[in-house]
Amino acid sequence: MTTMLYTFRHQGSGEFADIVAPNESAARLWLGGDWILAELAPLLAHPCKVSDMEKIIKQAQDEERTAHAAAVAANPTGKAPFTTQDALQRLNDAEETHRKTQARVHALIKISTMAE
Repeated sequence: MTTMLYTFRHQGSGEFADIVAPNESAARLWLGGDWILAELAPLLAHPCKVSDMEKIIKQAQDEERTAHAAAVAANPTGKAPFTTQDALQRLNDAEETHRKTQARVHALIKISTMAE
């Protein structure tokens, strides 16, 4: 039986869920909760073989670096004597995106080491 990596993204929270399973139904069942609902947590990408995870990890790391750069750019510190509520909201949103992409990288690395 071939195990595949399934990646879902929750529409409400933007969180990612990566899991190794024999099929999508098993992946959703094992994740439980909202992840069972395809309309609320659709597949982010086509499933990939566990042996191809290196490529997926590199893509996730690229996304994390981009999110980090956006968070650094959104930081109003030192750009003006004061900041606006909008600037702070942009910073919070950028930092949240970075946190989620960083957590995904860590989860993928953990999955890949456990799958070996």
